[in-house]
Amino acid sequence: MKVETWEHVTRLRKWLDTNAAPTLAEDAWLLRMLKISEELGEVAEALHGTLGVNPREGASHDWGDLA
Repeated sequence: MKVETWEHVTRLRKWLDTNAAPTLAEDAWLLRMLKISEELGEVAEALHGTLGVNPREGASHDWGDLA
């Protein structure tokens, strides 16, 4: 990965450390991983909808939704 990418990740982590709701330090990593998983699920749903591969919903999203 580019150095700039890791610099951006570091800035985001510092922002989260400063602005996230108070929690136990050992839980912060777990809660952040759960949030990333949740967002990934939304991307997967949009991709399925864009490709129209969900037999119950068909084409429920477009490429703009996915972006």
